[in-house]
Amino acid sequence: LSTSASNLNEMSAAGTVVANITVLDPDAGQTVSCSVLNGSEYFTIINGNFPQLVVADGANIDYEQVSEILVSLSCSDNGIPSLDNKHSLLISIVDLNDPVTDIIFTGMTSFPEKLQEGTVVGKLKIEDEDRSQKYHFIITGYAAGAFQINDSSHELIIARPIELNFERLDDPVINITVTVVNYEYPPSVYSRVFYFNITDVNEPPKD
Repeated sequence: LSTSASNLNEMSAAGTVVANITVLDPDAGQTVSCSVLNGSEYFTIINGNFPQLVVADGANIDYEQVSEILVSLSCSDNGIPSLDNKHSLLISIVDLNDPVTDIIFTGMTSFPEKLQEGTVVGKLKIEDEDRSQKYHFIITGYAAGAFQINDSSHELIIARPIELNFERLDDPVINITVTVVNYEYPPSVYSRVFYFNITDVNEPPKD
């Protein structure tokens, strides 16, 4: 009884082939059936002429939870008496880029018009199971030109104060769509809309 060595990408779908199983029985004509003794929460076996170890239905193979899985197998023949052989293999889980699941903004959601260029309005927190990732931010929407985001600090900064002139706005409640891009493999893209209320500032009368 032997198996092919195997690595497996995390979050692989049910039915993904993990390893091929080779069973040699000196008794011709006997049928051999294999099963998983340890690791059945992750894997199952498709029996037949060429048995395969595959990802089981409902398996959650997450690198952040488990980076290696030790699987024990047993293969039994249909002779009388039935005899079996056991085998273990270590499966290495390959870490892939997990998708961004949310963007959380903390800071001012209401602020006065004409804040100075460079004023930090708030900060964005990226919800991502992977740590130490690098992100690129894209701002779109009605007031996109008014802001910029620092890719390193994730700060939302006033870029063009004139875009937030209360008297020029059709609606004091403005919105921007923030899209975060992670170029690790496989790439991840996530977007969320944020709303801000711009308040009027009393200005001196003009001649």
